[in-house]
Amino acid sequence: MKKRWMLGILLAGCLAGGCGFLQKKDVPEQIEALLADKYGKSFSVRSVEMEHGATVFDAPAYHALASLENGDITFDVLTDLKITVSRDGYAKLLYEDEINEKVGALLEETDGLNGYSFWTRYFMEERAWSEEDALAVYFAESETWVNIDLKTIDEEPEIVAERVYGLAELLKANGIPYSIEYENHEDYVYLIDNAFSRLYPFDELVEKLRRRR
Repeated sequence: MKKRWMLGILLAGCLAGGCGFLQKKDVPEQIEALLADKYGKSFSVRSVEMEHGATVFDAPAYHALASLENGDITFDVLTDLKITVSRDGYAKLLYEDEINEKVGALLEETDGLNGYSFWTRYFMEERAWSEEDALAVYFAESETWVNIDLKTIDEEPEIVAERVYGLAELLKANGIPYSIEYENHEDYVYLIDNAFSRLYPFDELVEKLRRRR
């Protein structure tokens, strides 16, 4: 009975912010301080919640949405419960505009695209990226890639495949990791990417498109 009573006291203390963990009201302030120490800038935490599922820390963690102080662009932050280390998407603040401009220009110069959209998948990392790191270095040394949705509706499979491979070669030549999908009557068909080295041979890509017409 005494052991159960002591266990109850310990659990209550942990839930109240003990056991070395912070009370919830202190969490945003501590995450801001951690980011400031990591990047040398002032940040604002917009929201924070605890994640109990699988995380990069293999343990419960805080998942926050943050921005530069008075900034508009937000990025994800994941910290351990003691808020001593972070994995975050701060790189989004450094590279988003350059990626959008570069990828947008490449899509514009690709003939035959009847419509497209794209977005960048940023991975949260412990590494502290800075303005001194060129975009080419970031793409080469991170797991980030650009996801592109093509909207070339009602085209022959051979024509679509040619455009996809032409675009893929252009992205590869510019050092941009990519994933390309094709929208056909509101049905997305996964095509090719080099983010995970899945590259369909041309004939297989044509057959894949033909089956989904």
